[in-house]
Amino acid sequence: VKCARRARVDVCARAGAHSFENEGCCPGGVIVDVQDLLEFEYNRREGVVTFGSGFTNGALYYHLHKLGLTFPGGTEGHVGVSGLLLGCGRGMLSQYYGLSCDQIVAVDYVDAEGELRTAAHGSDLLWMAKGAGGNVPAIITAYHSKALEEPSSVHAKYCQIDDHKGERLLRAWSERIGRMSEPAMKMFSHITTFSRVSGWMFDNLCFQCNRFDRRRFYTLVDEVVDAAGGGNCYKFRTTWLEKLLTEPGINAPGNPEALLDNGRWPTDHSNSIMGSWMVPRVRRR
Repeated sequence: VKCARRARVDVCARAGAHSFENEGCCPGGVIVDVQDLLEFEYNRREGVVTFGSGFTNGALYYHLHKLGLTFPGGTEGHVGVSGLLLGCGRGMLSQYYGLSCDQIVAVDYVDAEGELRTAAHGSDLLWMAKGAGGNVPAIITAYHSKALEEPSSVHAKYCQIDDHKGERLLRAWSERIGRMSEPAMKMFSHITTFSRVSGWMFDNLCFQCNRFDRRRFYTLVDEVVDAAGGGNCYKFRTTWLEKLLTEPGINAPGNPEALLDNGRWPTDHSNSIMGSWMVPRVRRR
């Protein structure tokens, strides 16, 4: 940053390289790629996890899981955490724990002078780091986040709805989305349709649900399906880790190490052709 400042050229930061606006690129300037910033530290006494800005969703989930912890991040394992956090971030646990950025208590960053600093509670920079996206006037090097307990159980009900019932499904879902969004429901619900597959997928998850919670959860899902004209549904119980491993961005049931594959083109010959493996420097207090 100091060198670029002396040369009077722009500086931009790149993490997962998934920005639709190409905010990780500045033609004629200097691109600072943070993918090797992989420090990971858990302060059990303060309940805070510190992780480098080079982490992907998958790698962060992997190392948090070993501590019985998690993070309300995205489901695509190879997507960078930095872009998710700086844009607020939503995921399967957002109804349960809140937005991804809600968990951040401080950030370490390099400012326009090239100095390493920390922004904590009350700082304008921390406020900007919770939603300003690529417009944050700094290079974030690490995040300090609340340590959140991993759900001990996940109950799911998935339904396949015929293509011609799509309009009724969307209407029934939108009419009940307020109830589904209540924190007490502890659920995640989404609808997917594919251009090459006929029909709609109506997927629902309930986290840490007791018998009463599950009854309400299944009843609400059934209401939507019945109002849509019926569908082919099945329910099952799984773990948080296995749910992550069966997401489309990972799709490797029973193989936790798959979360470490960042899916990016290798930067040296020691990495596999499909992507390098993220091996953070882990410290615990």
